[in-house]
Amino acid sequence: MSGMSAHRMASRPDTESTADRLAAIGQALSDPLRVDILARMARQDELACTSLEATLPVTKSTISYHMKVLYRAGLVDIRKAGRYYFYRSRRDVTDTCLPGVWESLAALPVEPEPEPGQDGP
Repeated sequence: MSGMSAHRMASRPDTESTADRLAAIGQALSDPLRVDILARMARQDELACTSLEATLPVTKSTISYHMKVLYRAGLVDIRKAGRYYFYRSRRDVTDTCLPGVWESLAALPVEPEPEPGQDGP
C-alpha cells in the first residue's frame, strides 16, 4: 500500500453508478478472506493492520491486496499513522447498498486475537 496519503489511498471514483458500486461490492464480497476481514471490522470501529497480520494465516502482501480490493469497492477507508495502517469500515456504503449486511458480518465467527506474549495461529 505504498504511495498512500495520510488519510486516503489511491483515488476511487465517488460518482459511480449504483450498478457499478453494487458490482464492485459483490466482487469484494466474493472472497472468503475479505468477508473474514469485514467480519472482524464489524466488531470494532477501527482495525490495525498488525491485528490482521497476527490473526490471519496469510502474508502481509496478501492482506494488502485484499484491503485494496475492499477500499476500491468503497467498503473501507485506510489511514496511515507513521509506519502503521489502520482500517475503518464504511458502514454508510453497505447500509445504503446492502442493508443489514453489517449485522450478518458481525454474527460470523472469527478467530480471536492471541493474547500478548502468545504466538498467533
